[in-house]
Amino acid sequence: MLAGYAVVRQKEPPRCVTGPLPINLWRLYLDEACIGKGLGARLLAEVHAEAARQRAATLWLDVYDRNVRAVQFYERFGFRKVGNHEFLFAGGTYIDPIYAAPVRAAV
Repeated sequence: MLAGYAVVRQKEPPRCVTGPLPINLWRLYLDEACIGKGLGARLLAEVHAEAARQRAATLWLDVYDRNVRAVQFYERFGFRKVGNHEFLFAGGTYIDPIYAAPVRAAV
């Protein structure tokens, strides 16, 4: 069983991401059955380690604002809202918040 995965990628950050050497946390997924067992924290620690290996200093991401659990998770691990990303989908305009945090050294 796959418990989860993360994808870190080089992508031009939006202007609101002002930290040095940014890298995008594009996806972080954890199977529902694995939530609440500390695996999200371990996966995010690996994201930070990979970002450091790629010589990044700032992690940034956008998140669906109605995914309260995800927003709280990122905030608990030091991500702070730095701006918004507006986009069109199915004829509607949506706004996702953008979060950023310094890349943490491996512990």
